[in-house]
Amino acid sequence: MFGLLRCSEHAGPVQQHLFQRQDWPAMGNYGEVFERNVGQGSPLKLERGVNQQWLKGGLMYSPPFL
Repeated sequence: MFGLLRCSEHAGPVQQHLFQRQDWPAMGNYGEVFERNVGQGSPLKLERGVNQQWLKGGLMYSPPFL
């Protein structure tokens, strides 16, 4: 978000218009996007499997932020 704001300060008119759009749909986090597109909320109905967080037996791990 802050990167986009920083870029928008130096952008031309087309980029300014793109950065100011308010009608973009909310995407969600990784789990929400997965469920909507290929998970139980889609026709494919795939299980998360190794795409789960590591606490739930998957391989998704985020190192701690300092």
